[in-house]
Amino acid sequence: MGADVLTELKDIHLPEAVSWWPLALGWWLLAFLLVVIIALFVVYHRYKTRNAYRRQALLLLEQHRQQWQRDQQHQHTQHALLTLLKRVALTLYPTQQVAGLYGQAWVDFLNRQTKTAYFDSTLSHTLIQGRYKPDSSADIEHLYQACRLWIKHHARPKGVT
Repeated sequence: MGADVLTELKDIHLPEAVSWWPLALGWWLLAFLLVVIIALFVVYHRYKTRNAYRRQALLLLEQHRQQWQRDQQHQHTQHALLTLLKRVALTLYPTQQVAGLYGQAWVDFLNRQTKTAYFDSTLSHTLIQGRYKPDSSADIEHLYQACRLWIKHHARPKGVT
């Protein structure tokens, strides 16, 4: 009788392998967190590269201002600030639209690119005459502030990334 019982025993049944799908909640959270981090990195990178020219221009502007505070060379500083404005405009706007502008057309162009016209009549005279006949009585601090605000707040043309 004992031998018959052993023949009736069945072999060990192994459980089915655990499937990797569906994923556990922790994996879903990790995947979501990874997607968010990548998206934030992409947005941050686009912002940094998109506004790199502004940061560079503001750095140069500050260097010109510090040089002016040391040397008090109105003519050199005035010319440097006007050149910087033209360089910034040529960086972003089409060359055909900006390169040939001078005089009142240049001032009007600058004022059209911002919601607030930073270049008033006094600065307008400085911008018009400054490149050809620098004025030693020009208010460099006022010109600096207007240039800084314009660089920070000018509008990007449509289609430029």
